[in-house]
Amino acid sequence: MTLVIEDGTGLSTAESYASEATADAYFLARANADWAALSSSAKEIALRQATQHIDASNVDQWRGTRLNSEQALDWPRWNVVVDGFVLDSDVLPRVLVEATCEYALRFATSDTGELAVDVTDDGSITAESKQVGPLSVSTSYGGSGKSSVAWYRKPDILLARLRSGGDRLIRI
Repeated sequence: MTLVIEDGTGLSTAESYASEATADAYFLARANADWAALSSSAKEIALRQATQHIDASNVDQWRGTRLNSEQALDWPRWNVVVDGFVLDSDVLPRVLVEATCEYALRFATSDTGELAVDVTDDGSITAESKQVGPLSVSTSYGGSGKSSVAWYRKPDILLARLRSGGDRLIRI
């Protein structure tokens, strides 16, 4: 099945923010042999999964407004301001396309078919015991039921500028 790439017009059939050729060029420039070793079919599947993940994990967080109500994906968008500049509504931001490539590689090279996580944070903080003279203090704070947060360093940092409040500091 041919992968339908969003071209900036808000296609109702779009499946990916990046084409296989775009991802090939992106990873070739970074000397990534893992992507080059994949079959065309595996690349297309991974690009679909990556795009689906990007849209699902950023619901109601994007800057701006969808271009039209019939578009299949969250981008293109209008009225998106990044670093004081309004982005063209008919062009996908470079960082969105690059993040799609990065997520696609993680999907394609995972042993489980799920995203390969860079960092997981369960909200817990643990401090070792400290002793000063006769006094000893040990402090530990557990996750206490907080949900785990997965961090995908490179693609998450790429997408941060496109999210509402994306100018905030990103912990890596």
